[in-house]
Amino acid sequence: MAMAEHGTIDIVVRDPKTGKLLLVMTEDRPWDDSAMLDEFLTKLGTYISYAVSDQFRIDHPDFKSTDVVIKLDCAHSPNDPMKECFADVPSKLRDFGIGFEYEVFEDEPDDNDEVSSAKPWWKFW
Repeated sequence: MAMAEHGTIDIVVRDPKTGKLLLVMTEDRPWDDSAMLDEFLTKLGTYISYAVSDQFRIDHPDFKSTDVVIKLDCAHSPNDPMKECFADVPSKLRDFGIGFEYEVFEDEPDDNDEVSSAKPWWKFW
């Protein structure tokens, strides 16, 4: 339930493909109500504030806010209101030069009752 923890940055990692710094938030609950939309927007605000802060420059002196991508790794496909919200985020972040992306790692067993091999690297179970 990392997205509900509004004041924390879940994961910070350099993307080896792009060289960008990923500020990753994680969510393992199904997308089901407007409270989750509020949680996402609050957590997104925390990530944006950090990316443009003096603390970010101290923590990551080799990166600028324009080198940041905020990424959401989630265990379930977003519902329609969340998809609409996610589609709007990049334009809202454009003024800061920050990117946004999300990726779904569904943990639903396939026909063979095996867990998908597409689990995110941060899930050990």
